[in-house]
Amino acid sequence: MRNTLRLHKLSPFFTLAIAEVLVLAASLYTGLFLRWASLENFWGTIVRYSTEASVYSGMFIVANFSLGLYQWDCISTISETTRRLIFSFLIAFLFLAMVFYLFPGVIIWRSAMAIALPLSFLGLLSVRYLFLHLTDSAFLRHRIAVIGVGEQAARIETFERAGRSK
Repeated sequence: MRNTLRLHKLSPFFTLAIAEVLVLAASLYTGLFLRWASLENFWGTIVRYSTEASVYSGMFIVANFSLGLYQWDCISTISETTRRLIFSFLIAFLFLAMVFYLFPGVIIWRSAMAIALPLSFLGLLSVRYLFLHLTDSAFLRHRIAVIGVGEQAARIETFERAGRSK
């Protein structure tokens, strides 16, 4: 049953999503503390801006999901991941602008966002780089069944080896 539902392919992506939520929240809090929040009331600031951190992280996770960043066949290389991550940031930024306009009580200052966005991008890119290198490459590899023997199978094997050498 486990192979039928492919749950074994979801658990690494669930771990990746949790790590990304933590990176996004840490980036936002870093932006807040570097711009104006004081460390004297550290836990009070963390609690006060927990809604904003949740909205911030949630918008980026939704944007990542919508662009296929949690699908194994869309993130096989770091260049593809970087492209998708850039578009994800653009979409998330638009979502955040909409949320800030529709819900004026949710406020993240522009100066904090100016720090949080680049930190978030670098953090997510780093997490995804580690994910690609620490995850079993067989997990991300496409599998092809070749039916036949002889000349056809040899041509496919030659083609596959040529693709790996690039």
